[in-house]
Amino acid sequence: MALVVHTLTKSGAGIIGFDIVFADEDRLSPHKMAKLLNLSGNYVNNDEVFSNLLLQTPTILGYYFDMAKSNQGANPIDKAKISIYGYKGLDNFNNAKGLINNIDILKNNAYSSGFFNLTDIQNAIVNKDPLLIKYKNNLYPSLAFEMLRIASQSETIKVHNSELGVIALELDALTIPTDSRAQIKLNFRGKSFSFKYISFLDIYTNNFNPNDINGKFILIRTSDIGLSDKVATLYDPEMPGVEIHATIIDNILNSDFFFTPINAYSYSVFLIFFSTIILSNILYFLSPLYSFIAFLLSLAIVLYINYYLIFNKHIIINYSIILLSLFITTGIYYYKKQWNYRQVYR
Repeated sequence: MALVVHTLTKSGAGIIGFDIVFADEDRLSPHKMAKLLNLSGNYVNNDEVFSNLLLQTPTILGYYFDMAKSNQGANPIDKAKISIYGYKGLDNFNNAKGLINNIDILKNNAYSSGFFNLTDIQNAIVNKDPLLIKYKNNLYPSLAFEMLRIASQSETIKVHNSELGVIALELDALTIPTDSRAQIKLNFRGKSFSFKYISFLDIYTNNFNPNDINGKFILIRTSDIGLSDKVATLYDPEMPGVEIHATIIDNILNSDFFFTPINAYSYSVFLIFFSTIILSNILYFLSPLYSFIAFLLSLAIVLYINYYLIFNKHIIINYSIILLSLFITTGIYYYKKQWNYRQVYR
């Protein structure tokens, strides 16, 4: 690990993030083996070697929040300053109960650290991810968000908050609108391996192109099947978890992530109002044929608004109730008029 981090840094890596937690000391370190065998002498401490390399490199360590079980672990090492504007309460954020952290000798020498939890999984599919999580009444950034903060040379994360939820997060030159829980919806680039992969062994043996490293965001993960670092997404049922972090970084850098704003309810109310009150008043004066045409036009308008919000504003709201109200309103008036025409005909 130490040699690979050194090689990456020497090759000009912009920033290095570990999607791995070093929760235990290296049990095969020479100094520990010597102690077990009662051997005297000055033996190498592998954790110390790795720690010294971390001190000299732009490395961000990962850690894991336990969202269900409490423990007495110390707070994460976090170099980011977080300022809250507006509502000061933290009840809107995902709340962690415990922490699985790196050993002290490593976490104290790392450039910074960030969590790699994927807390919002709907129908067993990952489609959004939190940028901040609350732990012991403090906020901490995710691994990807902390890498972005450091890369942007921002000292402070500004949280624009309200009683309804989070509005946006802000770095020095970057504003990131989120949902009420400081989460963004992921805009995946495709199936697994949509990003550049380089074998750990190739870095270790210097068998790689330095241009693939120079100035880049580097994420280091494990591929061990037993660790089950695979998640289901819309594009791939077994995507490596590290690509979630890569997707977050890529989405924010390109400003094309999706989100559901706290005022999404207002959008929904407006469209429901349009599809019921306004449309029903229009349908009242129309024949069944023109009612059907008005329905198609209304459907086209609603779908266009949905398309515009998604692809121009990257806003996602729940359209199921809106479409349902549109169909029900039109259906009631259509069949009512059909019934009236039949009565007149008789």
